[in-house]
Amino acid sequence: MSTLTMDTDTSRSNLPRGVALLALAMIALIWGGMYLRDNLPNGQLVMGHAMSGTGAAFLTPIAIVCAIGLWLRTPWGWWASVIGFGWTTISYLLTLMVVIASGDRAGLLTWSIGFLLVALVVLVLLPATRNACMKR
Repeated sequence: MSTLTMDTDTSRSNLPRGVALLALAMIALIWGGMYLRDNLPNGQLVMGHAMSGTGAAFLTPIAIVCAIGLWLRTPWGWWASVIGFGWTTISYLLTLMVVIASGDRAGLLTWSIGFLLVALVVLVLLPATRNACMKR
């Protein structure tokens, strides 16, 4: 008698998949915010400084690779997310400090991207996310 075995491990958290969706939402926020900032009247005043097109083009493939790795709950996806989102968050927060110190306006887009990056790093570093990705 043959038995069909399926991977029914329900102990693995779905938190990495939520973080992956959050990373894709961050990409949409960055590109959509840049579009709105450039095309709305007084968009620069309302939205504030954020990533430039070059920064967004650099971050997009990194975030997509991290999102794929987290969605598949792979160890390399977790490590790529820790490195990629950690580096991006530190870089963005340093830029934010320069913007604030120079007296420039930090608008809605500036703060929302910063909070989203910090949330991504915190969620990736949670033990449930790490354990779900490291179990195979």
